[in-house]
Amino acid sequence: KNYDAPVYSLLQSIYTDRWEFDRSISFGEKVLKLADELDNKNSKGMALLNLGVSYREKGQLSTATNYTEQARKLAVELGD
Repeated sequence: KNYDAPVYSLLQSIYTDRWEFDRSISFGEKVLKLADELDNKNSKGMALLNLGVSYREKGQLSTATNYTEQARKLAVELGD
């Protein structure tokens, strides 16, 4: 599990860059699950932000806003 989260996070970013947003979202959800299990808030924040980007690009602005706002709150909590 410790190694899965960074791999999934990288795949999420790759699919976002390739405009394959459904695949990016799928990996982002896996990262979120693992980040919660491992209490890795940095990975969680990046996954939330990338999910926000993917949903924005799909035109799902409400969902994008929700994920982006969660990422912002987490960043404030972490002092980033």
